[in-house]
Amino acid sequence: MMQQTISPDDYPLVSKERSEKLDLLVHLIANSNQPILVLGPKGVGKTKLFEILLDRKKNAWHCFFITVDTRTTCEAILAETRPPTGMESGDVLQKHMAPLNPQEKSLLIIDNAGLLPPGEISRVLEHVYANSTLRAVLAMTPDELFIKNRTDDLVDDCYVIELSTLTKKQCGDFLRKLAIQSQFRLPPKHISDHMVESVYLESQGIPGNIMGILTQLAHTKKIDYAPWALIATTIVLVAIALAVQWLSGNSPLNGL
Repeated sequence: MMQQTISPDDYPLVSKERSEKLDLLVHLIANSNQPILVLGPKGVGKTKLFEILLDRKKNAWHCFFITVDTRTTCEAILAETRPPTGMESGDVLQKHMAPLNPQEKSLLIIDNAGLLPPGEISRVLEHVYANSTLRAVLAMTPDELFIKNRTDDLVDDCYVIELSTLTKKQCGDFLRKLAIQSQFRLPPKHISDHMVESVYLESQGIPGNIMGILTQLAHTKKIDYAPWALIATTIVLVAIALAVQWLSGNSPLNGL
């Protein structure tokens, strides 16, 4: 039986299930103003999901992609959803802006939303509810959601899309897809069932962890090849030296 290969165009998020989650996300944004929470452990692919979403819809929506940290406030987030004013701060905002069209919906994507200070998510969502043309998508981990449920009441109003870890089969598909990329360059024969099992257990099916492990494996393989390359080079040099010595010993000039 031929092994089925995954087309990056059909399954840009490694698996069919993840692509269906992306389709659901697109549907909800287009048809509801309910905030959406993309939930999953660190490294599971939430940011990748957002990157593909933005790439697909950058010409249809007015998009704002904001990565926050523990110092980000509601005011700072909302400032990035307003058109540039022509003042100095406008230069900073311009990188987040797409051509304005009052007929289009605006999409606010907040990555690492779990890092926001207590209460700031609820403040942002209050603004979203007050603006009928604005949609909001947030990303955080399950542990962060547990904390935010106690500090930000409006988090409970979000529609949750859970981005699950990969199955063992999906892990194998992901490994084979990554292995042929230029930064890894691992021959397909190295992606054995044993390697898939080992990587799956160590990574817990988290794509970010899988990429880290594969980087280490690729580095190890390059080191493993080095002694063989050195041996081969030595053999060639010895052969050349012997050939030169033999030719010199059999030269007609040696008898003169």
